Amino acid sequence: MFPIILNRLEAPLSIHLLVTSRCNLNCEACYYRHEEAEIQFSRIRSLFEEWMAYGVRSVALGGGEPLLHPQIEDIVELGRKMGFYVAVTTNGTVLKDIRPDRLHISYDELHHTGRETVEKAIQYYRRRADEIGINHVVRSVEGVVELENLNVDTIVLLVEKPVWRFKDWKIIFELKFSKQVWFDACLSKLFTEVKCRQGVTSMSINPLLKASICSNIKHSVPYTSLTETWRKIKRLIPTCNCRFFQK
Repeated sequence: MFPIILNRLEAPLSIHLLVTSRCNLNCEACYYRHEEAEIQFSRIRSLFEEWMAYGVRSVALGGGEPLLHPQIEDIVELGRKMGFYVAVTTNGTVLKDIRPDRLHISYDELHHTGRETVEKAIQYYRRRADEIGINHVVRSVEGVVELENLNVDTIVLLVEKPVWRFKDWKIIFELKFSKQVWFDACLSKLFTEVKCRQGVTSMSINPLLKASICSNIKHSVPYTSLTETWRKIKRLIPTCNCRFFQK
């Protein structure tokens, strides 16, 4: 068998789809605000059908708060039935009977949620999702250490965007966890030798159906077809060099 040449993929292997811009929180530091919009279920179905034909393997659903989409249960169910690995990222304040492969709950100083709310969400989705994780924007060592006691499978550590203030990364990297710990692509690119695969194996589509390298990049192109859009966003890759972060 011939190996997959990543920079020559005809289409992405993974797509981050922001299904709605609506959110029930109003976090001042939110980096993911969009003009109010929501992708209709019929459009999502047609997108899934197109992506399946091109071998897309996974779909990550986000927002806004994706669980505010009125048909989020149908979206998740459809994605899994069509063979995608379906992941959902939520703020943990909305409980709906979705059954994704993986569900991540955002829990950090930037989100207006407390420990009790997050633990309730973990307990609720533990019976529904195959894997549970926490997405944590790092602002303090203490905040990261607290995550060890949560009943989750995975902890994802992220840098604050667009400008991050935390500097004691050496301490974070030396912490010992009993859980699996992942670093977001920007963090890996800045501090490790792991290369970012955003725009190489994956892309992001916002509620206005505009595509970009990832949800952290504001430069975008209108989504037309998967292959045409994929070719266009590759021209955006030079704009992603993490210069909008401050060490």
